Amino acid sequence: MARPPNGVTHIASFTCCHCSTRFSAPLSQRKLLRTFCSRKCYGRYRSENISLSREHYEMLGKNQLGENNPNWKGGKEHNLEVARIWRRNNRDSINQRNANRRALVRGALGSFSLEDWLRLKQSYDYTCQMCGLRELEITLTRDHIIPLSRGGQNVIENIQPLCLSCNSSKKAKVIPGADGVDIEV
Repeated sequence: MARPPNGVTHIASFTCCHCSTRFSAPLSQRKLLRTFCSRKCYGRYRSENISLSREHYEMLGKNQLGENNPNWKGGKEHNLEVARIWRRNNRDSINQRNANRRALVRGALGSFSLEDWLRLKQSYDYTCQMCGLRELEITLTRDHIIPLSRGGQNVIENIQPLCLSCNSSKKAKVIPGADGVDIEV
C-alpha cells in the first residue's frame, strides 16, 4: 500500500466547479471553497466570472472603487497634504520625539516630554543661560549640562535652555558651575 505524502491524511473525491468532472485530491489541498480539476479550468472559470461580476456590480450601481466609495478620503495626495499640515503645526512635538530618539540611539538613559521642556523654559523665564538673551530674540534649544557623549542622561534635570549660538559653541564641554554642576572640563 502506497503511503500518502507528508501532511496528507485522506484522499477525497471532488467535482470541478468549471467542467463538472469528478477527480481525487488530498484533503490538505482543498483550501478554497471552490475546487478545480486543473489550473486550466481555474483560469477559464476566473476569466468568465470576473467579467460577469464587473457587469453585475455596474448594473446594480455598486461599483464603489476609489472615488466612488463612500469612505473615500481624497487618496494618497490628500493624506500627504494632511501629514504636511500636521508636521507644520506640530514642529515642537516632532523635535522632541527626534531628540529622544537620538539620545536613545546614543545609549543615554531616560527621556522627557514636550511639556517638561516647556515648563523648564518657563522656569528659566525663556532666557538663554549663557548669554542672557530672551526667546523673543532667539530660539532656545535643549542643551545637556553633562553631554550625552560624556555619559550624561537624557532627563529633564540634565537639560538647560541655551540659544543655538551658545549651544553650538559649548559643544561637548561641561561648564563648571552651570546649574550647580561642579565637574571639571
